[in-house]
Amino acid sequence: MKNLDKYITNKDDQLDFFNKNGFFKVKNFLSKEKCIKIIQKLNKIKDKRKGKKLFVGDKNIEVLFNFFHEDLSLLKLIINPTIDKFLKKLFDEHYVLQINSARNVNFFSSNIKKSAGYKWHKDNRFINKKSMNPCVLHSIILCLDEFNKYNGSTEYIPLSHKSFSFFSRRQNNNYSKKILANRGDLIFLHGNLIHRTGKNKLPNSTRWSIFAFYTPWWVKPAINYKKYMKRVSKKLTDNEKKILHFNSTPPEKKLDINFFDTCFSLIIDRKQPNNNSQARVNGE
Repeated sequence: MKNLDKYITNKDDQLDFFNKNGFFKVKNFLSKEKCIKIIQKLNKIKDKRKGKKLFVGDKNIEVLFNFFHEDLSLLKLIINPTIDKFLKKLFDEHYVLQINSARNVNFFSSNIKKSAGYKWHKDNRFINKKSMNPCVLHSIILCLDEFNKYNGSTEYIPLSHKSFSFFSRRQNNNYSKKILANRGDLIFLHGNLIHRTGKNKLPNSTRWSIFAFYTPWWVKPAINYKKYMKRVSKKLTDNEKKILHFNSTPPEKKLDINFFDTCFSLIIDRKQPNNNSQARVNGE
């Protein structure tokens, strides 16, 4: 378990390191200057939502779900070539976004951790108290602030992603480690890794980050992105629409033959490398 804080630059080694250790980091995905500008945008979005009495988390952790709704340029933080290439290795080209948020872990003096994320957990999905194998959910953390030993960096239980058995919310903290990262680093996190949010012990400090969770196309998203992003759908690229479930949202009111054709094509594509799925759908 040595050198887990190192950066893996060889793309061929990234997947091996990820599967072995449960995460890996991409150095300087964003510049420090870019991170500061993004934090400024997020604070404006937070204040705007507060003014409208919308949910923005609590005093311990500020949370902005779908932070790109007010500023579409922020969507590029979670849909971009770097993330796209690695997720295609983990899933396939049909992966989608499940849920996302921008989060700020604030300093607070209480030892009681009540906010979501403070308990040990896995992001993976479960059936009969067992983690799904293979894992059907993986995530990214984009560090807009430094993740250090004192400001609430993500804590994890080493090698816990290798077990798919039922796990306890109470873990031996002596076995836990922290994922340390610089401002602008990108972290890929295995969905089966036991982890939690650390406590920010630094007064007058912030720990802003972007979280995004991805799954195969057939996993139900936490939000109907097709409806939520309807007003800006013409500005989205085909790949952004795909990742936002535009091609895999179930019909709501009537039978949508095109939807079922698309789903059937996706299934056939996975079985037929020669990509002749449409001919099969048409009975040719």
